[in-house]
Amino acid sequence: MFPPDSGSGDSGSGQPVPGKKLTVQEIIKKIQNLNDRLSNAKRDDGDQNNNSHVNVGGNSITTAIDGHPVAEENVATDPARKEKKEEKKDDHKDENSKKGQSDHQKEKGDLEKVKGELEKLCKELEFMKLAFQKLKKFEDDLTKPFQTLEKNVVDIEKDLRSGRNRYSKQVQSNLRVLRNNITKIKIQIPLQHHTTQTNSESRGYKETVASKEHDDLPNLNHNESKLKQSAYCKELIQKYEKCLDDRHKLCLLSFAVFPENAEVKERLLRYWWVGEDIIPPDGREKKFTNETLKTFVEMKFIEPVNKKNKLSPRSYRMYPIVRSALIIKAGEERFFDYDDDGNPTMDFLKCYKACLVKAEEESSRISKHFSKNEEELGKLETLFNVSEQFPDFKEEWFSKMKRVRVLYLGRWESSTDRHIEVESTVCFKGLSKMKNLRFLSLQGISGIKTLPNSLCQAAKLSILDLRACHNLEELPDNIGSLKKLTLLDISECYLLDQMPKELSSLSELKIFKGFVISDHEKTCSLEELAALKKLEKLSINIIDKDYLPGELGYAIPNFEKLKKLKIAWGGATLTAGAGEESKELSSKEKETDNEKRQKSGKKSVRRTTTLAKQKPGNVAKIVKLELQCYPETTPPSWLAPKSEFLDCLEKLYIKGGRLHNLPEIVPETETKWKAKILRLKYLSDLKTDWKELQEMFPDLEYLERVRCPKVMFCPCDGDGWCQLTPLLKDGVES
Repeated sequence: MFPPDSGSGDSGSGQPVPGKKLTVQEIIKKIQNLNDRLSNAKRDDGDQNNNSHVNVGGNSITTAIDGHPVAEENVATDPARKEKKEEKKDDHKDENSKKGQSDHQKEKGDLEKVKGELEKLCKELEFMKLAFQKLKKFEDDLTKPFQTLEKNVVDIEKDLRSGRNRYSKQVQSNLRVLRNNITKIKIQIPLQHHTTQTNSESRGYKETVASKEHDDLPNLNHNESKLKQSAYCKELIQKYEKCLDDRHKLCLLSFAVFPENAEVKERLLRYWWVGEDIIPPDGREKKFTNETLKTFVEMKFIEPVNKKNKLSPRSYRMYPIVRSALIIKAGEERFFDYDDDGNPTMDFLKCYKACLVKAEEESSRISKHFSKNEEELGKLETLFNVSEQFPDFKEEWFSKMKRVRVLYLGRWESSTDRHIEVESTVCFKGLSKMKNLRFLSLQGISGIKTLPNSLCQAAKLSILDLRACHNLEELPDNIGSLKKLTLLDISECYLLDQMPKELSSLSELKIFKGFVISDHEKTCSLEELAALKKLEKLSINIIDKDYLPGELGYAIPNFEKLKKLKIAWGGATLTAGAGEESKELSSKEKETDNEKRQKSGKKSVRRTTTLAKQKPGNVAKIVKLELQCYPETTPPSWLAPKSEFLDCLEKLYIKGGRLHNLPEIVPETETKWKAKILRLKYLSDLKTDWKELQEMFPDLEYLERVRCPKVMFCPCDGDGWCQLTPLLKDGVES
């Protein structure tokens, strides 16, 4: 990072070498040298001052100022002359005494002033030395990371020059590694260096001022004028105004709503931006969101929250000073209202957007505020719950919110620390009047057992988030009326055990989380759900103990657009009997399934009908498959690389359950898994080793193994995670 230390950097004459660049270590030596010289100068001045004296009361005056003694001429021995001389001296005695005292006092004052300046300068130099010593430590700490970067580049160069058919895949993987390593180093760079402008003579002074203001950040929200005048804030606002279009400005301003240093999920932002109509739900929402967040990271507005077991960040955090600056812009552009402490408020009269915040007093401020401004509720466009625990509303309030597009009443945090509860669900009847509602979230709210059918009159509703509503027991019967619904999340609703048949009428649905397979006769079956031709992501919870894993192989291929599939088995299936049945299932699974279908004639008829309607070529192509709590000891027959709907699989996650072995690869077929990412967690009975995994997954790039004691000899670190591509590329075998 820095050139090696080459000494003092001075020529033999003691003068600096013109044009010579100094290392950090040389700068530290220079500063120490200057400090020592100034300290000596201060000491010498003090000593000389002590040696200087003025004798005005004797026969002579001797001074040693500047080291040059001055002696008065000798007095003649003649008495008359002596007397005359004495009289002459007496005449000037008082005058010389006064003048000497005045000169001495002036000199002493000047000396004290110089000493004071020298002390200040010595302190400044000492501070500079400490700062550069920290920078030197920064240099030393980065030596090894930069060696790693150099090795990354060398590896990429080798792959590019090799000309092998597979070089492009390896290069892309290595580029990701290099990018991650660079990001880790960039994070260590002090924040003021991120936004420093190009070279100028005043650049150093601007950085110093910015650093001083950064120390005052906790009080910036109380002094808006001071913040506006800061160089750092001006630079942020300049980037905001000149580098972002209107759409990206709104996206960035939405970050300021969340508390300082809050981790905000990418998924939440995407849903919100779709609800605000900032981005249309046209299938490119995720791409736009990722590109937007990447832009914000590059511009140093936000930082990613990286986790070791995640290949890409899922959450982001905004820098506090950026948030303070954006709060000013949000007020100017009427994107939420903020108080003097930088917290969003419920005041929507000017901006038409309001936040629910926790009340400090006993009585909730919701009732007071909305009752006072009840006639203005028709102007409200966004209502977001930031910290309120009891978001209780009146039905008539909801009925008047005819323009609202985003209604986020649930929990946005990743943790479950904040308990949210409603006393009554009567207010939800007012949802029928929200004709412009696009995004509704009730995530994590307790006390909701049912939702009224009036919800289904919100014709423009695109995203319905009911995740973790633990008291929810049933969905509205006419939920199929939500013809524009693209996302439905009912995962972690553990009391919800019956699916309305109208779910199969949600023709625009692309993401469905929490579909339940139960033994209710009137519930929507998985085969019926396959009528959703646009469904791309599906998570299933199987609580029917008679539903065998092998049956999934008949239903899943019918989902023509399905790309991501998650299947979880409930506790009812994890019985000892289920484990015993699985021992005989491996070789005669299809026959066992047929016997089971004979016991459940309706299931067999539904599946047979579906298979008859299936057209050749319209088969799902799963790229990500996740299995949780698999109840059998042997894998189902469809869990194999030869399965038509798994031949494009890129990610395979297996978490928990009784699985003893992975699907065997038949040598004659030479069909192997194409998966690049394999995660194995909490599989105490799974028995395999690194050699077998390499044979089964020849394209494997990442492996995670957590609490799988019988999965042996894998090159994983202490956290169970490893990146395999460099190991395979370098020919390292375990």
